[in-house]
Amino acid sequence: MNSSGLTTDNYYTTGFSVYPNTSYVNGTSVVIGQIAYESFQIIIPFADVNGSNIGLIIDALAAVDGIIISGLGFDIANKTDVYQLARAVAYTNAQQKATDYT
Repeated sequence: MNSSGLTTDNYYTTGFSVYPNTSYVNGTSVVIGQIAYESFQIIIPFADVNGSNIGLIIDALAAVDGIIISGLGFDIANKTDVYQLARAVAYTNAQQKATDYT
């Protein structure tokens, strides 16, 4: 387990690519090195109330030399409770609007 409380079960690589890094010298393309891209997913078991545990993980990744964070996505593993709440709120809102029009 690392300092963020995650284990190797919480993250995995979803894609990895290596491309030549080229430069033009006297009109000719010359390979000057390699560029590697890695995509990975981190599964965070819970988000604290203000999301600071997620922010700490992002900050730690950003502090690694050579890492460029180019995209983040967030999702909820089990959406059942969220969907039930959304339906209840929508129903209550619809009832209120119907009452306003009568």
